[in-house]
Amino acid sequence: MLPTVEVFSRLRSLGYTGGKSAVYELVRSVRPRKNQGPEVRFEGVPGEFSQHDFGSVNVTYADGTSEKIHFFASRLKYSRWTHVVIVPDERVESLIRALLKAFESFGGVPLRAVFDNPKTIVLSRAQGFINWNPVFVHVPVDYSFGVELCRPRRANQKGSVENLVGWVKGSFFKVRRFHDRADLEQQLIAWLEEVNLQRPSRATNQIPAERMKAERERLTPLATPADDYPLRVAVTVGTTGFVEYERIRYSMPPTAIGIPGTLFLYPDRVRIVTRSGIEVEHPRRPAVGNTSYCSEHRVARLAAVHGQRAKLYQKRQEILELGPPAEGLLTCGGLASSRSVFGVSE
Repeated sequence: MLPTVEVFSRLRSLGYTGGKSAVYELVRSVRPRKNQGPEVRFEGVPGEFSQHDFGSVNVTYADGTSEKIHFFASRLKYSRWTHVVIVPDERVESLIRALLKAFESFGGVPLRAVFDNPKTIVLSRAQGFINWNPVFVHVPVDYSFGVELCRPRRANQKGSVENLVGWVKGSFFKVRRFHDRADLEQQLIAWLEEVNLQRPSRATNQIPAERMKAERERLTPLATPADDYPLRVAVTVGTTGFVEYERIRYSMPPTAIGIPGTLFLYPDRVRIVTRSGIEVEHPRRPAVGNTSYCSEHRVARLAAVHGQRAKLYQKRQEILELGPPAEGLLTCGGLASSRSVFGVSE
């Protein structure tokens, strides 16, 4: 069922020039009435609250193919300024990067951010104690905002956050047709411009951009641009001289083996700093395979390996880590080449 505001918007696009009151009255007269109690709302002051939550929806494109779309929705409580971004998953990195993008869209950071207890923020609760996600917990400190969680099994508190996701689904995803993923993303940009810059909010009867004039003055500037913010992950250099994160291995000097440290995760690179002061930087994803090497680490590792046979196995392992194309070098088809590489004679 189309929201009334969407009915009015479509009529406008078809040439309707009358007022919205007549349309709203007509829709009200033909829709079945719902029996419900009075609605209770709380309103924040400018810059006080923002709401955030993940949502997902199945979308069928014009060619018949389907895709499950995950999105992260954000809204400032006072102005109703909304930001929605498509995300690859509902994990902690996606949440943090989408949250910071929302703050950039707002023009600053509000006093408090309200969430619906996602596992990406709260790992568990026990006897009033909150076990925070150790990756997320740095963000409120770095950007100086408070986190407010809807209490479990309190539907009256969760309503406003869940309604944000429902509103995005009902006003955008479920009332439009998309040619493909690119068309969906373009329509989402246009829809956000409409709801933020042109369409009055039903809650305030004002265009969000008009109320944002007062709200932006109360927001705190971002301490770090969203694309420059590193997530922090506790790691330990393994016995083979690597740090592994999300199935990608990053080489470290042999002298760092067994030492704890922190992996600073950027969108395009990682920086690993051990407690002993060793610092190494790698591209986020290697060009080939799932292992990122620094050339000096290869030399140091071979120097630290004792015995000619051990050195040969070390070289062999490094070739295997280049991925499937390198495997042929070590099979029957590449036997002669592999022998020359390892210095093996008949």
